[in-house]
Amino acid sequence: MDLWGFGGTWFNLAGATNVTDLSSALDLPPVKGSNADIPMREGKYDLIKDFDQRMVTLGMVLQGTSIRDFETKLDALKLLFGKRSRQYLQRTLEDSSVRRALAEVMKFDVKLTSPISAKMTVDFVLAEIFFRSTIQTSDVQVISASPTLYNLTNLGNAAERAAIVTFIGALDYPKLTNLTNGVYVGYNGAIANLVEVVIDCGAFTCKQGVTNYLNKLVHAGDAYFFKLEPGVNSLKVETNTLGGSVRIQFYPPWL
Repeated sequence: MDLWGFGGTWFNLAGATNVTDLSSALDLPPVKGSNADIPMREGKYDLIKDFDQRMVTLGMVLQGTSIRDFETKLDALKLLFGKRSRQYLQRTLEDSSVRRALAEVMKFDVKLTSPISAKMTVDFVLAEIFFRSTIQTSDVQVISASPTLYNLTNLGNAAERAAIVTFIGALDYPKLTNLTNGVYVGYNGAIANLVEVVIDCGAFTCKQGVTNYLNKLVHAGDAYFFKLEPGVNSLKVETNTLGGSVRIQFYPPWL
């Protein structure tokens, strides 16, 4: 099974058949940046290069039972692809799992092959690169000792930098460290019993309710607040007060 859809509409149910990946979406995204040029030195200085936005191009066939039926189906696809906002581009794999990514339609080409059929190509831009599982990983650890050590698995094949980390009191100066890569994030203050401090690593916020306490957030090891490597991550939580918990939520990312 390899089904594609966009904006909540599966293409096969909209009358589009023979959907083919022309890009290919199976390729790795391109990288941005280059190595640094240093005067009076051979070669260049190696720099870490992040992935850049990617393009996914799908080809498909639209077949009508009559001219009117064909025009109705084509109008419906133009309505779907013509929205000037990002929608989810989603794909169902052979094991019936679904991966999706926010995408914007940049180009929609239609070539008539008969009065009631056409070959079409659609170009999607994925600004945020990754296809993600539709099933959220949500892990909660009660902090009954300091340090508390445990493992958390990122089921995707890409690093996760957009997880939501929530410290739930009572905790005092909590710090979460990923021993696998040395990246840590913490809160520089006390968190009262059952109060939640929500750190959205993708949005770069640290909130208690609607108030942003970014001035109390500490982190190191990565440009993002926290990072989970693909596979098993060894985590450590430290705090001066026991009894609270740490929750980590994310949708596993796939290249």
